[in-house]
Amino acid sequence: RRFLVLPCHSQVRPEQQREIFKRPPKGVRKIILASNIAETSITIDDVTVVIDTGRAKETSYDPYLKVGTLATTFVSKASAAQRAGRAGRTQAGTCYHLFSRSRHEQMEQFRAPELLRSPLEDVCLHTAHLIAQRNGSNANRRSSPGIDEITDWLSQAPQPPEAVAVKNAVELLKVLGALTPAGVISRLGVKFANLPLPATMARSVVWAALLGCLDPVLTILCASSGRDPFQLPQDAPGTAQGLGSRGSSWSALSRQLFRLKRELIAPMVSDHIALLRAVERYEEAKRSGGAASAKRICERFSLNFRAVDSVIEMRNKMRHELQQQRLLSPETMAFANRHSDKEAVVLAVIAAGVFPNVAARRAVKKKIEVNGGRVDA
Repeated sequence: RRFLVLPCHSQVRPEQQREIFKRPPKGVRKIILASNIAETSITIDDVTVVIDTGRAKETSYDPYLKVGTLATTFVSKASAAQRAGRAGRTQAGTCYHLFSRSRHEQMEQFRAPELLRSPLEDVCLHTAHLIAQRNGSNANRRSSPGIDEITDWLSQAPQPPEAVAVKNAVELLKVLGALTPAGVISRLGVKFANLPLPATMARSVVWAALLGCLDPVLTILCASSGRDPFQLPQDAPGTAQGLGSRGSSWSALSRQLFRLKRELIAPMVSDHIALLRAVERYEEAKRSGGAASAKRICERFSLNFRAVDSVIEMRNKMRHELQQQRLLSPETMAFANRHSDKEAVVLAVIAAGVFPNVAARRAVKKKIEVNGGRVDA
């Protein structure tokens, strides 16, 4: 074997990621296929050549269509310089940029700030909260803060967002009940602002407590907002085979992971319930058989045990935060989980949390054209 091909991206198991730091056998060239995780996060001592495509997947937000996108775009000049710096960190190295000098001149100097490429619901919510706190100390103030004051506040940013993006965020916060019709933060909005969750997710937490499925919803929200507990299956335990090896293609591993999820939740089809069942199986195995049993569950369903532990820790912190905000008490916790075994209730609450990004699939309608006439027997 002349080449050792190793992937390096967020979905690779930690034990596989460690393979990229090891020296290859004599006569074998190591090739690392990396996402922009390798741009600044890691340094690999024996890398002497970097081939930079000049592209990356980047999230953006269209305030006119009110949708977020994940598109492949050209990186900034600063990112290109960072990528070049990955070669020869500890020895002489070379970087080949797969784009022209003209393209490099057209690149932005730096990546656009997140304020310009993300929805602004949470920014506007916390801005309204700060404005209310500031105005609360002014006894002579008669007018109420609203969208104009939020817009004025955000316009002072070095690169302010578009007014239409602020308007969209404020309108959604009104629908969620976080802002009053006048654009003032409500009592519910104050609770949202004090929770370490996006406003839409915070709304799900409130609904979950009211409808009695708090713990399952907290588990799903924590699993959705952090690193995915599921990871692509390995070809064999303890090995890190290249992408070109038999059976290790991305599509084949993705199909295998899909089958494992279906096994967890059959006969249902729900990524959210799959996250919930994965964490529940892990916790059950750990309680009954200890760490060894939990590890077997992780291997069985291709789970990242660190990610699952992180979900459990985050969920416990959220419970504590809800009690700190006096939304719940130890005495009412059982009442807030009275319907935790009802998946339909859990999914209804999750759907309320992702609003307005909700769609219903309709059956395809078929039309048959019939031409009149006579057919000979």
